[in-house]
Amino acid sequence: MYRRRFRPPVCDRDYKTLFVIAVEGDVTEKSYFERFGSTLNSAIVEIEVLPPLSHSAPQHVMQKLEQYVKNKVKNTYQLWMVVDRDQWNAGVLTKIRGRCVQKGYGFCISNSCYAHR
Repeated sequence: MYRRRFRPPVCDRDYKTLFVIAVEGDVTEKSYFERFGSTLNSAIVEIEVLPPLSHSAPQHVMQKLEQYVKNKVKNTYQLWMVVDRDQWNAGVLTKIRGRCVQKGYGFCISNSCYAHR
């Protein structure tokens, strides 16, 4: 019996996908995503972490992401917002998630416990 040899598909993209991630914290989240980004194939994926404004409330994280969008966004960007679950009630998080969905941003809630292990 004749077997065909498997050949992986050839990637013909000529651009990188940039993941822009606006975060609430200024140390742990940045460190986490930078380490995560260094394990990815840098030929097709790049991660940029936006530091928070002076306040870490979800609406301020959204504001930081919107500033970035206004100045630099391209259609190959993936825009994400990451906020901590610990200090915000469900109403605040639901409202921010709704705004992210309207604008086409990804939304992620982090649990600060992962940073302490």
